[in-house]
Amino acid sequence: MIIRLGAKAAARPIAIDCRCPPESWPTVEATLERSLGHGAAQLFTAIESRPLASASIAQVYGALGRDDDGRDRELVIKIQRSGLAELVRADVGMLGFGAELLQQVPRVRNANPRGVVQQFERNIYEELDFLGEAARMDEFNRIMKELGRSDVCAPRPVAALTTREVLTMERFHGFRVDDIDEMKRRGIEVIGFLHGYSGFEQFTPSTPLIEREHYRILSDRDLQGLRNERGISIGTARTNPGKKIKSSADLADPEKSK
Repeated sequence: MIIRLGAKAAARPIAIDCRCPPESWPTVEATLERSLGHGAAQLFTAIESRPLASASIAQVYGALGRDDDGRDRELVIKIQRSGLAELVRADVGMLGFGAELLQQVPRVRNANPRGVVQQFERNIYEELDFLGEAARMDEFNRIMKELGRSDVCAPRPVAALTTREVLTMERFHGFRVDDIDEMKRRGIEVIGFLHGYSGFEQFTPSTPLIEREHYRILSDRDLQGLRNERGISIGTARTNPGKKIKSSADLADPEKSK
């Protein structure tokens, strides 16, 4: 969980890595059965025993099964690592103790280590609740439908096969964000923002982004330089210009959408 805190707090390039060592299939299968009430063979037509991806909170498997409408389709199952909630509680307690000590150091106090850990605690418990993640996916799809955007959607969760520990959704086929050859084959351009994205709120239709001043299109050489053996490095910044938008109706509110 210390890795997750570092990713949350980072304001410099970090590496995106979906290749943490996976748990064994028997361990994963036990989580599925405990969380969904039945074994994998009873719930899915087929399920791959080798994960598509494995990260610090969960690992993902391809499967065949039925959606909430009873239709057969390709699915993806995101399964939380076993015993993770208990591990997080222990780690958060340890981090909180360290933050309280750092809070007493004058030169560190202004960085608000106590607040950083409290924010991390809220975020990590949200991430551990896959029911909340499924609800946000449904809400995103509802908003896109209201806006008439049939070309933009999130995978649709399967409610009957989703719990706090297991998230089952329809499968989208794509490619990794660091697959440069595939991006070139599809004619996809990658844009780099010269000053991060924390200042995006200042741009409007009357003051648009200007190429070479605010952004530039990355070349193959630029993209090759972003990769390492673990994945692709990206930059993060603390901003959320859309934090006041809760529904499509909010887009018409000047105060919420400015």
